[in-house]
This record gives sequence, structure tokens and C-alpha cells, in this order.
Amino acid sequence: MSRRLILAVFAAALLVASFSLAPRPAEAITGCLQSQSITNYYSDATYHTIVGWCISGCQGGCSCSGTITKYHTIDHLFCVDP
Repeated sequence: MSRRLILAVFAAALLVASFSLAPRPAEAITGCLQSQSITNYYSDATYHTIVGWCISGCQGGCSCSGTITKYHTIDHLFCVDP
């Protein structure tokens, strides 16, 4: 085999290996995780700094602001029927 062919095969194998060893993306996180709730999103696992929030009201719908992260808490709203 020629030197160029060996180098090309090695480069292709290295490329394939780099894709197979790359970390998998985290599961996508949507804003409103539950209905009738307020979800606070934190910067890290210490849960000290809120960087975003989402609210899912009693009449439905979802409103969010800030950054959505995998670190979150959920507070439930108690809705009263009109």
C-alpha cells in the first residue's frame, strides 16, 4: 500500500472513532415541566442562583424568562375554579 493510502485510511478511522467517543447530548429540557406550576432554573447543582423561570398557569399556557438548565425546582399552584 502506498503511504498516502495508509494515511487516508488512518485519518478516516480517527474521524469515525472521534464521533463514536464524543459525549452524547443531554436530553432536551422544555420550559414548563408540569401544568399549574412555577419552575425555577438554577445555574448549577448548588441551587443557589436562579437563572430562569417558567410558569404554567391555571388557564393553561406557558411563559418563560431567562435560561433553562437541567437544575430546577417545581412549585405547584393551587387553582380555584371560577
